[in-house]
Formats: sequence, structure tokens, C-alpha cells
Amino acid sequence: MDVSDARALSATGTLAAGRPAPDAWLRVLAPVCLALTVLTAATSLIGVVSMPTEQAEQLNSSVAAALLAVGLVGLAVAGTVLAKQLPRSTIAWLMLGTGLAWMLGNFVMFGAWWLLDRGSPWAPVAGWLTNWMWIPAQALSMLTLLRFPTGSLPSPRWRIAEWAVLGWAGLTVLVTALLPGELGADAFLAPLTNPFGVPALAGISDGLLSALFLVLPGLVLLAATAPVVRWRRAGTRERAALRWVAMAAVAVGISAPLALASETGEILQGVAGLLLPIGIGTAVLREELWDLDLRRRYDKLRLARDQERERLRRELHDSLGPVLGSISMRAEAARNVLATGDAARADDLLASIGTATEGALTEVRRLIDNLGPTALADRDLAPALHTQLAAYSESFP
Repeated sequence: MDVSDARALSATGTLAAGRPAPDAWLRVLAPVCLALTVLTAATSLIGVVSMPTEQAEQLNSSVAAALLAVGLVGLAVAGTVLAKQLPRSTIAWLMLGTGLAWMLGNFVMFGAWWLLDRGSPWAPVAGWLTNWMWIPAQALSMLTLLRFPTGSLPSPRWRIAEWAVLGWAGLTVLVTALLPGELGADAFLAPLTNPFGVPALAGISDGLLSALFLVLPGLVLLAATAPVVRWRRAGTRERAALRWVAMAAVAVGISAPLALASETGEILQGVAGLLLPIGIGTAVLREELWDLDLRRRYDKLRLARDQERERLRRELHDSLGPVLGSISMRAEAARNVLATGDAARADDLLASIGTATEGALTEVRRLIDNLGPTALADRDLAPALHTQLAAYSESFP
């Protein structure tokens, strides 16, 4: 467990006082995003089969889409499991966001075709969304590889790679959103053109978009190198866990340029996308990546601590508070009585203050004893247990 993950450990779902914990809404949001990912994935697969394309092309695209959808849903499942344990974990939300973004993009593409097939006036807008929605999903995929598994980069120098990914994503979204002419998914949306295209940018955006597409495989390969670098630098235990992810990352890096060259490459990319969640799942279940069991015990410990604090607060308020308030009132009364010269009455009040003070001291000792066995401070565990048991036995006849 590294420092960043330790800071990510949050309070459990509710505090002892009954107020929702600050991270409770994140724990609810994670399964909601997962459900949306599964729903859009299922709808997208139906859409891929329904779209009219050449028979061989349809078979290849269907197989690639199915493999990629299963892999991305698996990635979202892993992110959800981690987000439930560590609601503020960066890598958890990157994995969950990657799966959701890809599936939403596929869902929008199917929706654009469905609207076009029915002559809806909203088809061009949906088609415009398909032109660029894949770009944030691609960027999230690369950021996940760069920051896996700790949520931080392998070293500060890798920040250049991260900024390159973000810069590529921002510029590519801008270009594809404003590029005039036919939409990118022309096989499905052939009659549609970009409703928000800027004709004046046609000469510039075409060449720039081609350059951006040429850069993409290099960025994917660079991002896929990060888990391999972590694996090489890791200790024995971490290396055992990361080797599965490193192998999957290598497959992703190799398949990225092939997917742009052929339909067979698309299938290989789908296989690589399926290997990544399998590698993560193997690392979690077999090599105990992220120590989720340890974190669950830590959460239980924090809950026990919060409950103990609440119990102590109640006891201080209910038992010690009234006693101290009574002492304060009697002291003030004694001062007033002394001013009248009634020494006997003042002596009674002072005696009662002494009795109340002794009672308060007894209550303080009881509270301290309940916090932990005092015998443990100067003895070993076995003698301390005997002392504690003896104290409890005295309370029974």
C-alpha cells in the first residue's frame, strides 16, 4: 500500500453519529456507472449486429466489438470493486471511466444509425457526436495504462507523456468536431455531413487530422510501456502482480497500430482489450494487488474507532458533565453563603463539593480503564489479561 492509496482510504459508508460519510455518494456512483456501462455495451452489441455492412466485414466488426465490449465491461467491474473500497482512488475511476466512455461512444454510434434509418432530424447531431466521442475514451485508456496500479505516474518524467496524451485528445476533439464534410463513420452514416463543420478549416484540418491519427499508435505504445517499466522496477511481490498487467499492456501496444491497418488488427485489438481486465483480475485475486482484504479490515477498524469516540462522547456528556456542572454550582453557592457569614452552611457545601469531586475522579478513572487495560502499559499480554479478568470477576457474585 503506497502513500497515495493510504490517503485514499476513506471513512466507511456512515459515521457513528448517523451522518453520511463524505465518500458515501462515490460508493453509490460506482455501481450506477457500472450498470450504465453494461446497459450501453449490450445495446451497442445489438446495434453492431443490426447495422448493414458487407457480410465478412460485419463478422469481423462484430467479433472485435464483442471482445472489446466484454473486456471494457470487465475493466469497469474491476474499477467498481476498487472504488467501493477506495472511493477516492484515481485508478479506480480511470478504469470505470474508460469502460463507460467506450461503451457510450458505441451506443451513440448505434443511436445515430437508428435515427438516420428513421429519418430523424436529430441524426446529424448524433452523427456529429460519433465523430469525436471515441477520443476521450481513447485518452482515458492511455491514462489508465500510465497510472496503473497506484494512481500515480511511474516517475515525474512521465508527466510529459501524460500531457502529450491530454494535448492530443484536446486537439483531436477540436479538429474532429469542426472538420467539415462527411462524418468519420461513413460506412454507417454515409449521407450525413458534419452539421457544425467550419468550411474555412477544411484545408488545415484534413492534414492536421491525418497527423494526429499517425501519432495515436505511438502514444498508445508509450502508455503501454508504463506498466512494463513499473514491472521492471518493482520488488518481488509487486512484480508477481504486475506481470499479468504488463503482458496485457504489451498486447494493447502491439495491436493498436495493427487495428488501423486491417480488420484482423481490429480483432487483435479486441483480444488485447479483453486481456487487460483478465490481467488485472488475475493480479487482484491471485497476487492480492491493492490488498483489498487489508483495506476492508482497515475500514472496520476506522468504524470501530468512530463508534468508540461516539460512546466516549456520550459518557462524558451524560456522566461526567452533570457532575462537573454540579461542582461549579455548589462552589458558587459556597461563595454566596460565605458572604453571609453562615460558616456551617458553607462547610456543608464544601464537603459536598469534595464528595462530588471524588465521584468525578472515579468516573474519569473508569473511562480511562474502559479505553484499554492499564495493566498492559507495564506488563506483558498474559499478565495483563489475568489482571483484566480478575477485575471483571469482582463484578460478579
